[in-house]
Amino acid sequence: MNKIPSNTGLKNIGFQLIDWYLKNCRDLPWRQTRDAYLIWVSESILQQTRVAQGMDYYNRFTTLFPDIYTLAAAHPDEVMKAWQGLGYYNRASNLLEAARDVVNNRGGKIPSTYSELLKMKGIGPYIAAAIASFAFNERVPVVDGNVIRIISRLAGIYSTDRKIFTSIASDMMDTEEPYLFNQAIMEFGALQCVPVLPRCPECPFTEKCYAYTSGNVANLPVKKKRPDRKNRYFHYFVIIKPDGWIMKKRDSSDIWKGLYDFPLIETTRPVSIATLRFNPAWTALFDDHKPTITLSTGVFRHILTHQVIYAKFYLIDDNKDQICTNNSFLKISLKKSGSVPVPRLIENFIKTTDWQNRQI
Repeated sequence: MNKIPSNTGLKNIGFQLIDWYLKNCRDLPWRQTRDAYLIWVSESILQQTRVAQGMDYYNRFTTLFPDIYTLAAAHPDEVMKAWQGLGYYNRASNLLEAARDVVNNRGGKIPSTYSELLKMKGIGPYIAAAIASFAFNERVPVVDGNVIRIISRLAGIYSTDRKIFTSIASDMMDTEEPYLFNQAIMEFGALQCVPVLPRCPECPFTEKCYAYTSGNVANLPVKKKRPDRKNRYFHYFVIIKPDGWIMKKRDSSDIWKGLYDFPLIETTRPVSIATLRFNPAWTALFDDHKPTITLSTGVFRHILTHQVIYAKFYLIDDNKDQICTNNSFLKISLKKSGSVPVPRLIENFIKTTDWQNRQI
């Protein structure tokens, strides 16, 4: 069999997909609107998030920022706090930056074409196609993992080249209602042609499906090899001041940019606190002070897409308010700490440890 077989026979299934969709689709709030802003927000949230998880975030985000003007006027910390727990925080910062561009330079009007949308910060082919088709009915295919899975199984595509799937999806698309076709094929992949144990006996396309007729459902689509996850070892210092604790806003190109965490020393392997005291980063953090560790936690394991974080937390009571007083650190009131956007790792520490009673 050729690596990229012909997609003959797929041109005529668009109407069948739409018919299936109208009978089986879920009632989701972003499907009840043609508002480009709301569609943009929903697709930014759902791009790498399951619908069940994304629903609450969408409702909360659009309640806080119901239109592009309220989002553009928001403080970055507010936006990050609304996004907290979703991960991929660059999506939130890009959304805010692009919203400000629309308000300040485009009269508040989101571009209505795929090509113009692609010029905006943080908008790639997937989100551009979603906004263009769902809000403005432009004939451009939305190609996500669901669409790739359906086409690869139907046509027997043993390739990971997204351009191939985009071409075939475009060929399949109904010209009068492209937004409906896009919704239909994505929903079919989410509910029917799922990654594991797809509902093949109930599928209207079994006779046309290469994967089903050849017994290759489990082998398609071809999966890209994921890079090995990198292990990182974080040592957090929870420094309690008389009127709050010390945090720092992450502003580098590393993970969690725009979120807050505690003063940190990272090592390349697990080390004891005794060894850590000889690390040059210890001196850089504490200067000539000799902080006393009053309590320490076990290891918190936090898995990211390409990294695994192994974190320990060390509690320091700084009653004299002498440690970490330079401008790179912020003193956060304990009462206000709940409004500060933090990584899920830090959130889990705060929620699952009784650090206030010194019982961690």
